[in-house]
Amino acid sequence: MQVDRESGKIVQKWVPSSPPVQGDRMKAAMEKLQREKEKRENYFSSAQEAEEKKKKELRERFEKEKERIKKEGDTTPPPRPFDLD
Repeated sequence: MQVDRESGKIVQKWVPSSPPVQGDRMKAAMEKLQREKEKRENYFSSAQEAEEKKKKELRERFEKEKERIKKEGDTTPPPRPFDLD
């Protein structure tokens, strides 16, 4: 709350972002921490699954390309970027 010194009137009043906690504050804080922990774990596990999926796709592409090279018999090395100048 902001009050004018001279008149004593309220200039501005802020409302709390969250309602006041009724009951045990420690219990509420622990529950909040638990919810945040679960949220982080879910995010981490989904990110880990996405990385595993990406790794699997890259491995499959690599194996397909390796098979293609075996079938075609192409044993020349790929062009180097420095040779293209």
